Amino acid sequence: MPSLLASLLAATVLPAAPAAPPSEDAPDAPDPRVEALRSHAASIPAAETSDADLAPVLAAIGDARVVLLGTPSYGDGAGFLLLSRVVRALHREKGFSVLAWESGLYDCHVMRRKLADPERRTDEAASWGLHAVFGASAQCLPLVRYARESLGGDRPLRFAGIDPQFTGRGSEEWLDAFLSWLDAPDGAKLPDALRTGLERSRRRLDFSPFFPTEQQLERDREIVAAIERLVADPDGPWVRHHGAADVSFMLRTLRCFLVQAELRLRFRRPETRADGGRLRARTIADNLVWLATERHPDARIVVWIEASHAARRPTAVAIDDEAVSFEGFRTAGDAAREAFGDRARSILVTAGGGAAALVNQPAFELPAPPPGSFEELALRTGEELLFVDLHAASEDGPTSFLREELAARPLSHRFGVARWPEVCDGFLFVRTMTPSTLPADDDFGR
Repeated sequence: MPSLLASLLAATVLPAAPAAPPSEDAPDAPDPRVEALRSHAASIPAAETSDADLAPVLAAIGDARVVLLGTPSYGDGAGFLLLSRVVRALHREKGFSVLAWESGLYDCHVMRRKLADPERRTDEAASWGLHAVFGASAQCLPLVRYARESLGGDRPLRFAGIDPQFTGRGSEEWLDAFLSWLDAPDGAKLPDALRTGLERSRRRLDFSPFFPTEQQLERDREIVAAIERLVADPDGPWVRHHGAADVSFMLRTLRCFLVQAELRLRFRRPETRADGGRLRARTIADNLVWLATERHPDARIVVWIEASHAARRPTAVAIDDEAVSFEGFRTAGDAAREAFGDRARSILVTAGGGAAALVNQPAFELPAPPPGSFEELALRTGEELLFVDLHAASEDGPTSFLREELAARPLSHRFGVARWPEVCDGFLFVRTMTPSTLPADDDFGR
């Protein structure tokens, strides 16, 4: 059997970004948009000094209840470092107390317990919850350690997961934990047929070479629906014993188990991969709204996620690349805006150049941006890091170009043309992207 890290990385393909389209314009020609951008955008010091470095970002977020932070890919090391700074500042300065990862809902629940164990290494505890692209990244683990250290204070930063996939070692114990949970109330009994059906589905949780058939999926759906009807009864033993909130959580993990089984089948076949992508995106979106309205109804939540999930209406972005399609996607960004209106913000990372790579994988170089694109204009400001509040751009003044159709590449490092304020609320620009890398063996011990 391959290792968990190898299996997860093998399933996460980071495609090479295509070359930028040619342009007739001279890249060094005077462009008033460069000076307008230099005046409008906020420069962020490359070397972190204090949360004041990010004051413009915090001001743009304002009283938002949910903030989605998105990187173009899962291999953006410099982007991970910048987002970590933003998350810490949101926790310390704005009272955000939950960090929702694009990682397994149940796995991150287990990871919270593991992080509270002082005998565990930080990286080992993270492996129980986070997808390996985050949990094995030297650029993400300092944030995990920061959150771990906060657990002993009066304002802990708590982790949660919103991905239906089982992404960490927490999957190893879900089914046994779920069955034990079902058995806890006195007098409660799951019918033998349902228990046996769940037991037979155990292999859906691992990386075995066995994939469910359509018939097996239909049987799984019937089993899950029957368990939900039984357990969710407000007068039943499970709600009386565990409470409605815990029942809601455990049944959601059961639904994620069902989605995981379907994703394994959909992602296996080229002709159904797009269906699998839509199902996963829709479930992530639903999990986020549930997390914010039921699990943590009084918390301010920051979401760490890939940019195509953080964006709103990604189909509004015209990307000339058949490999990238968002047709039919309901994103977490869409769902957050529907649920919370202007109290939901989406901020996307983009880069002027450099390279990206998943941990322990080959890097790919980002091509030079075409003249007139957002990244090319940002490069010409000379700044290393910038924050651009898209909604603060003028309607008809020097920065109105930010509200007009503009080429940029925050989605999968592919250039697309859009009216970007319809898609997100701001850009975090990194002059030089660097790959995500493995930490040294002794970097993230206790």
